[in-house]
Amino acid sequence: MSNIKKRLSSLSPKQRALLELKLKKKRENAGRTERKIPKRSGEDHNPMSFAQRALWFADQLDSSSAAYNITIAIRIKGALNVSAMERSFNKIILRHEALRTTFKNDKGNPVQEISPPFHNPLPVKDLSYLSPEDGERAVQSLLMEDGKRPFHLAQGPLIRTTLLKLDQEEHVLSLAVHHIVFDAWSMMVFLQELQQFYTKYSLEENVQPKELLIQYADYAAWQHERLESEHIQSQLSYWEKKLKGVPSVIPLPMNRPRPKVQTFQGKRLYFTLPEKLIEELRTLSRKEDATVYMTLLAVWKTLLYRYTGQEDIVVGSPAAGRNLETENLIGFFVNTLAMRTNLSGNLHFREVLRRVRKTALQAYDNQEIPFEMIVDALQLERNPGFAPLCQVKFIYQNIPGMGLELPGLDIEFLQTDTGTAKFDLMLDVTESPKGVGGRIEYSTELFNDETIQRMLNHLITLLQSIISNPEQPIGALPMITEEGKKERAMKIKKKEGFKKKNFLKNKPKAVTISNEQLVTSSFLDPSIKIPLVMQPNSQHINLTKWVVGNEEEMNKKLVEHGGILFRGFQTGSTDEFEQFTKVIAPNLLNYHERSTPRSEVSGKVYTSTEYPADQFIQMHSEMSYSSNWPQKIWFYCVKPADEQGETPLADNRKVFEILDEKIKEKFMEKKVMYVRNFGAGLDLTWQNAFQTDDPVEVEQYCRDANIEFEWLENGRLRTKQVCQAVEKHPVTGEMLWFNQAHLFHVSSLPKETRGSLLSVVSEEELPRNAYYGDGSPIENEVLEMIREAYRQALIVFPWEEGDVLMLDNMLIAHGRNPFVGQRKVVVAMADPYRK
Repeated sequence: MSNIKKRLSSLSPKQRALLELKLKKKRENAGRTERKIPKRSGEDHNPMSFAQRALWFADQLDSSSAAYNITIAIRIKGALNVSAMERSFNKIILRHEALRTTFKNDKGNPVQEISPPFHNPLPVKDLSYLSPEDGERAVQSLLMEDGKRPFHLAQGPLIRTTLLKLDQEEHVLSLAVHHIVFDAWSMMVFLQELQQFYTKYSLEENVQPKELLIQYADYAAWQHERLESEHIQSQLSYWEKKLKGVPSVIPLPMNRPRPKVQTFQGKRLYFTLPEKLIEELRTLSRKEDATVYMTLLAVWKTLLYRYTGQEDIVVGSPAAGRNLETENLIGFFVNTLAMRTNLSGNLHFREVLRRVRKTALQAYDNQEIPFEMIVDALQLERNPGFAPLCQVKFIYQNIPGMGLELPGLDIEFLQTDTGTAKFDLMLDVTESPKGVGGRIEYSTELFNDETIQRMLNHLITLLQSIISNPEQPIGALPMITEEGKKERAMKIKKKEGFKKKNFLKNKPKAVTISNEQLVTSSFLDPSIKIPLVMQPNSQHINLTKWVVGNEEEMNKKLVEHGGILFRGFQTGSTDEFEQFTKVIAPNLLNYHERSTPRSEVSGKVYTSTEYPADQFIQMHSEMSYSSNWPQKIWFYCVKPADEQGETPLADNRKVFEILDEKIKEKFMEKKVMYVRNFGAGLDLTWQNAFQTDDPVEVEQYCRDANIEFEWLENGRLRTKQVCQAVEKHPVTGEMLWFNQAHLFHVSSLPKETRGSLLSVVSEEELPRNAYYGDGSPIENEVLEMIREAYRQALIVFPWEEGDVLMLDNMLIAHGRNPFVGQRKVVVAMADPYRK
């Protein structure tokens, strides 16, 4: 083996990836002169960089937000030289113009102004009078308070430092700085210079750092010129092609509907990964010629796929955006790259990693285009309720020198939380000499703490499953440990034993159904009134017996809230569930004019659906594709899935409210046409759909329901039916979005499935499709806006064994999240409504 081969084989995956990128860049730049960043001529008003302009505009909309504050807290033990620390901070501020910059509107042009050098005092807050316990509580409170305090971009300064004194030998240093002048790499530069300067100043030595040849404002001015070049335009073309037709939002299962306007309220959940797991991760990465960053990004995308069922996954991930000229500068250089990966095709993890690796390398090659420029070029809809293009982010920080060593002092970095989140979800993993850990930052407007803790558990178990068997299809990778499964099985067994014991022990007792104290009502979340939760105050209350006499009250509450969740009652069988439903609606409905495969469980109780577990079933109201639908639908959870399997809900009133007026007007005028082809071996047969083997009965049903029908060769049947798109609720009079155009339309199918179908049949022969009522095609962007409206109205809660959910089928739509393990949920329907 040659020396070169030996050296190549000894490189780490990250080093190999960097070498590959550098060689590729060298090939691209061959024959061209490298452009240098010139020093500007010294104007007072300088243009902002593209990234700065985006944050400045965000601040104009809400200057009270602390979402873009970057914080760091350092515990310092030992004899701290406070004067040397203060001098060090001021030296750093003197060196880096970015830390002396403010941002203003100059006659319609956003500009940055650089202040002359100034003295920035280091305030010391004395907490030494407090007890150690009270002192720690005060530290945490002050750190949170400082992190949440917004900056004034026009007044500055945009950096503040505070020293919290616990005693003579212990301090906590708090640093807060606005992202518009700072990024993660800047933190490394800041800490390196702090270490260098403090060491010198504490010894009363002079500090003579290497001169900075350029400043951030030089880079910003150069960037504007650079983005006009032909080379940059080719990069923009890459992104336009790569992100064409990108989903506007990733449909995460949320605990609360998305608000109309983001408030950026959030939390952070910190974690540490076991060293053994990291070593195995590195081994897998080396085998696949990938970096740890690429592998973790692939794991994160796999988790998102499992949570959403969406195969087209876009995750934002930062690139440092620096070169040799800018690597020693403090400033906002980082640029978000939209990493888009298609996960269709029942992939195993190795293939997912290969796709992610390819995407990452291409993105690195085209990283100069500012994220904001890409969003503008794609003409994406700007929605104040969520971030454009990327609502989920992934960060992997392995920056050399991200540490601090000060002479005679022990240093410990503390976890901080500003109480904000810029995105719906962000996984931030950091590698340091002490190990690999990180945090999940999440929007508390959307998620509960327990949901994110469960997600973290799933993530770690998924990572372990991938390392154990990267050849397993990603849809089948376990996300719950064997211990977790055993623990859950024990809980179920204990609960079943408790029920049986009470059943044998207790004789039936007379119940006063009018006693309001027997059952209490509440909500899963105080801010969400759907569903109303009814729970018994005694173990002896039988749901079926209790509801007798309370039917009118339950129907009233159903119309008021849209859904009622009966939780904690001892509903132990499908028969009991059926008896309960018949108290409220004696005549349950047959499932006719079917659109999904289902089996009858008992009487008129059916399986909820028999589609594969890895499929996400989109939001819909039952049979809203017909002119005859049930007004009530019940769900009974016999057994919740091991993982996920929730039945998400959406308020059809809210969906109607969210949708654009022009879309509503067009659908109200034209309605929706559903075209179905039965008997081609691709979906339901007409015998299954209409529950008869007699063509005459089918024809009569179609005539009665105003369904056009056509018998085709080989006994196949094609139907066309025009139905409502919007409906008025018969009791409340409210307008509801009530159709299944987005679900029947061919675009609802996974891309690979859609392609396979269209390769063997024409569009007219597809098993199902949807059009405007006049037969004209529904635009893809309109369908995506409808799906987005459902996503914004989404409500998700986990099933518990024995739950009974009653919905007003017109008010509330439902769906199904993918799941792992055995899941059994049965349904019943009643109160037919015919147009």
